[in-house]
Order: sequence, then structure tokens, then C-alpha cells
Amino acid sequence: MFTDSHCHLTFPDLASQIPSIQQAMAEAQVHQALCICTTIEEFDAVHALALNHTNLFATVGVHPDNEDVHEPSADDLRQRAMRPKVVGIGETGLDYYRLNRVS
Repeated sequence: MFTDSHCHLTFPDLASQIPSIQQAMAEAQVHQALCICTTIEEFDAVHALALNHTNLFATVGVHPDNEDVHEPSADDLRQRAMRPKVVGIGETGLDYYRLNRVS
């Protein structure tokens, strides 16, 4: 059994492909996936996705690269984290691909 520990299935390019993604997961023996919340504004969609699929789970948090989004308080995060199928707080984002590399 495998678990995808970090996916963004609510992103526009993926949200419309959930059935085919679920099929691909099954074929690859990925039995569960953790859908990551990158903004508080996105949380309801991430949470709904987890609630609607038995093998998907959610986090609540804000990616540090996001600007001009609501910055949640610790209480905002705690309240959302207590909801069913929310299993983590945070979105740390180690996006090394964005670094300018000097050759």
C-alpha cells in the first residue's frame, strides 16, 4: 500500500480529472492521498474533496510563496484542523525548482 503524501488535486488542471486520477492511483497501488491546502481561501474545496472520497485526506495551511491571501490565525487553523478528515496543519513548500541556479 502506498500513500501520496502531498498532492494538489484542487488545482484547476487536476480538479476536473478526479475520476481518472483515482483510477491511475489504483493502478499504481496508491491507496490514499493527502490533499494539501495552499491558501485558507482554498480550504473548503480541499476539505470537500476529502469528504467526498474515502481515500483522500486534507490539510489546512498557507504556502509561504502565496501573497495577497488571508493569513490565518492559530485559532483559524486549529478550528479547521478539528474537522473530519483533516490530518495536518501547514504547507511548508520546499520549492527548490524556483531557485535561480548559477552554473
